[in-house]
Amino acid sequence: PASMRALDDIERALDDIEAECLAASTSDSTAASLDPRRVERIAARVAALRSPPTPPARGVSKHRAFDFSKHAARKIALHVCYLGWDYHGFASQGAANAAAPRTVEQALFDALAKTKLVESARDVFKVADYARCGRTDRGVSGLGQIVTLRARSNGAEGVDEELDYVALLNRALPNDVRALGWAPVDDELNARFDCEWRQYKYFFEKTDGLDLGAMREAARAFEGVHDFRNFCRMDAENVKSFTRNVLECTIEESHDGKLMYINVRGTAFLWHQVRCMASVLFMVGLGHESPTVVTELLDLERTPRKPQYPMAPEHALLLWRSGYDKARLDAERMHVSDSALAQLETHVAGQMHAQRVRAAIQEEIWAHLARSRAHRTRAASANDRDGSALARELAAVTCAGNVSVAKSRHQRLSDRPTEATFEERRARVESK
Repeated sequence: PASMRALDDIERALDDIEAECLAASTSDSTAASLDPRRVERIAARVAALRSPPTPPARGVSKHRAFDFSKHAARKIALHVCYLGWDYHGFASQGAANAAAPRTVEQALFDALAKTKLVESARDVFKVADYARCGRTDRGVSGLGQIVTLRARSNGAEGVDEELDYVALLNRALPNDVRALGWAPVDDELNARFDCEWRQYKYFFEKTDGLDLGAMREAARAFEGVHDFRNFCRMDAENVKSFTRNVLECTIEESHDGKLMYINVRGTAFLWHQVRCMASVLFMVGLGHESPTVVTELLDLERTPRKPQYPMAPEHALLLWRSGYDKARLDAERMHVSDSALAQLETHVAGQMHAQRVRAAIQEEIWAHLARSRAHRTRAASANDRDGSALARELAAVTCAGNVSVAKSRHQRLSDRPTEATFEERRARVESK
């Protein structure tokens, strides 16, 4: 459009010159001629239109800097979900640069800065009074992550008239991270310190190879206030107390009936606590340990040192929900606009379809192996493995990770080498 307007101006200028020439040629006056000053003005106009614009100096942005001082800000809570399999945990690990590990929180900071909701992806904690509900480890996913911060606002009082924070962020976030909702909160609310409980789900295969009754009995022993130092990765440098309150620990079936999960809700959790709890529960389910092993490990007089054992794999763990005082923040009823919700539904449907196609292909491969096993079983001796053995192997592969499926190869926790105590670790830290 700009180039077309320039051409129109040139044509009008040429028309003016032609009109001047025509007037001069038809004048009765012998002195009639073009006005030199008029010709000079028109020629200069044509030359200016034909001259290319001067490019901006290198390094100078043609866009005016965004002035945050001209915009209001408000304290909000954001509900964030993410598939953590390809991330080095949720929490950011330093400034935004290529050398820093890829984290979910850094992706969120980058999106906040790109959409001009905060001034910069750096120092968000200080500049925007940012806080997170909690950390999740590398490979762990989140559906119930809540963060609080001061974000740019258009000054509206109602949520419907405010900036569409969910839609803005989701256009800037990577495909495996999404904002699900937001809510205005009071200036004092802190996503971490005001969170009353967190709830995790650890998914595993539904199989006859696990004794779910024994697992449920062992899970109940986790409930209540206990010292969980034998069920975590001990951080003697930063953690002084290992007492935590587990509000519930149950074994449940997923809503579609295809999987099972360990449901754990507590006020707070230690580093790798849920994965350690899951690992011991799988040992119980496989028949390697008695359900009483949980009580024995929680009894520090009986078990003062943590036995060495592997954690359950991280990919099956989900931070499912977080709870707050509903008078200050109802995390289950946060605002999302109709358009943002429709975009989320479309996005998640596409993601689920991609995963289901992958799962269907794996199912076809599994069906082929099952047919091969059936043919082999008919031709093999009576000593060949039966369906029960296969179910136990499946249980170990899909949920227990590093837990040996064969009971004959399992070393009881009470007979294993142990780790250093908290006091021994503290002594090493203080001696440095």
